[in-house]
Amino acid sequence: TPGVTLFLQLPGPCDAVESFDAMYHCAEGLAERLKGQVLDASRSVLTRQGSEHIREDIRRWQLRAGLGSAGR
Repeated sequence: TPGVTLFLQLPGPCDAVESFDAMYHCAEGLAERLKGQVLDASRSVLTRQGSEHIREDIRRWQLRAGLGSAGR
């Protein structure tokens, strides 16, 4: 699939969910300007429901990593 790949490494200096939201917002803006689509890891269109599943995965990761909701 030709395109641009964005990725987020966790943990980072900011809250993990907020960082994901910022990256997702950036991806949506790029897709709009480039007349493209935001896709998930399986190259399917990333829906609002799909992005919420990613947020939940990040929250579970934070809990397992002992980071709570702070992400720091």
